[in-house]
Amino acid sequence: AGVSVLVIACPCALGLAAPIAFSLAARRALAEGLFIRGSDTIERLSEARTIFLDKTGTLTHGQPRIIKLWHDSLPAFELLPMEARDAVSFPQAHAEIIAALETETRHPYGRELLSFAGCPPANCSSVHSIDGGIKGNLCGQSWLIGSLQTLVRSGVHIPTELRSALETEQGSAVCLAQDRECVAAFVLRDTVRAGMRDFIASCHRRGLKTVLISGDNSAATAAVRSELGIDEAHGDLRPEEKCRIVEEATRVAPTVMVGDGANDAAALKTASVGVGVSGGAEICLSVADVFVACPSSASFLRLFDGAARTMRVIRVNLGFSAAYNLIGASAALAGLVNPLLAAVLMPLSSLTVVGLSLIFVSFNKGER
Repeated sequence: AGVSVLVIACPCALGLAAPIAFSLAARRALAEGLFIRGSDTIERLSEARTIFLDKTGTLTHGQPRIIKLWHDSLPAFELLPMEARDAVSFPQAHAEIIAALETETRHPYGRELLSFAGCPPANCSSVHSIDGGIKGNLCGQSWLIGSLQTLVRSGVHIPTELRSALETEQGSAVCLAQDRECVAAFVLRDTVRAGMRDFIASCHRRGLKTVLISGDNSAATAAVRSELGIDEAHGDLRPEEKCRIVEEATRVAPTVMVGDGANDAAALKTASVGVGVSGGAEICLSVADVFVACPSSASFLRLFDGAARTMRVIRVNLGFSAAYNLIGASAALAGLVNPLLAAVLMPLSSLTVVGLSLIFVSFNKGER
């Protein structure tokens, strides 16, 4: 009986229960364009209690369009709709500066501004990125292009009427400054990806708190929050402020951060699970635990659904393995199983665990 107990109670199935399920889940996820680093990532995804979401390029398409503009040649501090652009001559010198500063940009706003400029770049020197903007020099003059908050922090003078107009717009404000004086301003707006409201509702059904954290102005952030039904929203955030918010929440319970920009990298690394979106900055993708090749509401849904199903498969495997060993060991102690039969039954538990992992669906392409 002793030999039979030792043989049949071999914990091989228990040892295989989780690794085989994680391995198969990661392979199936990869077929869906979801690259998962580390087997414990799936477990942490299933345990998350708060999900933080970037706005531009994550919840939105990342293809913003200029809807309004202003420049210092106009007689009043009034944002004009783009439809009136032909009637208003945008200064060529400003367009050339924009082209010079945004030539190497990968940010969606920068690409749209570069397209708007539509001219050869000026010969700027010392062009470099700063927090929320880009600086450069031309003929002894300092130029800066960036978000409204970046210009304010840099000590740029922005007329009160213009600043008030930019802050109340439900779009993202980008300004151009010459020697600490604002000379042009743009309002850009992006469209929300289809199905994102359903994804947010799905998060709520799972008991996840949804939080929008963005570097865009508060009005634009609040508009997206209202449109999608997100629990909480924070706008005008710098990268370190995003990181601090995520860090504070992670101390309380597991978190997930979804983002695509360089300003999301620190928050992605701080969260329990960082989800990087394709098309984003390389530094963002390098620190992410999960890489989503085709960002969409369906991809995000499959990621969370797949993680939950994988954990259910693991619990089934563990329950079966424990019950199998318990029943087998009890039968061996009772003298109902001889060593030869025990040797036959022992590997069956391992094969069953593998079979269960193959049969039960974790990630299912095309499900949604």
